[in-house]
Amino acid sequence: IETVMSIVTEDIEKAVGWSNASGYPVVVKVTQGGGNVGVFCCRSPEDIREAFARPQSKPYRLVHKVGRWWRQWPGYISSGNDVSGYPQLKLVDDALLDCVEKGEECQGLTINEANEPQGLATVWLKSKFDFFANPCWIAYEKLSDDQASMKEVPGREPLLLGKFLDGQQYVVNTVSCQGKHVVVELWSSAPKPETNTGDFTYDRQ
Repeated sequence: IETVMSIVTEDIEKAVGWSNASGYPVVVKVTQGGGNVGVFCCRSPEDIREAFARPQSKPYRLVHKVGRWWRQWPGYISSGNDVSGYPQLKLVDDALLDCVEKGEECQGLTINEANEPQGLATVWLKSKFDFFANPCWIAYEKLSDDQASMKEVPGREPLLLGKFLDGQQYVVNTVSCQGKHVVVELWSSAPKPETNTGDFTYDRQ
């Protein structure tokens, strides 16, 4: 099966070298984040360096709460995949402890940022983590035990670089189980230039 040429790296020079060898333009995207969060269309080594330098290349910040590290994202986890018993009105730290105690069942939680200063917030515990940017919300991603116990805050979040594809594109999502393969979604997509920036966005249909 033919696939788009791509690479995941946190090394700027490696990213520039790969892009020079592959040819421009190159699409650069954060490895965590839904939709068009942290997506850049790069046409030169300077664009690659700028994409790595922009704050969007690392949209989360690491916070230390209830004795461990979490990724705190400026947005929310999508609807569905709620852990049993939630949403609840709770102290954020108490909800984080609940998330830890539930083990693999809970991968993170999402709250409305506007409620947090009052102490209590409506909290959704989630069995699956994804992220959609929204300045009114906060999402906490639970790290693995090894990651959560680290003493040093890690460096740059790796970025995904892929060849830019022009024209009509199709995305097929499938599920395989016990030798059976089922197509569950089929998307058509075409990159369109933004009027203000000239960068490309992808319009899904």
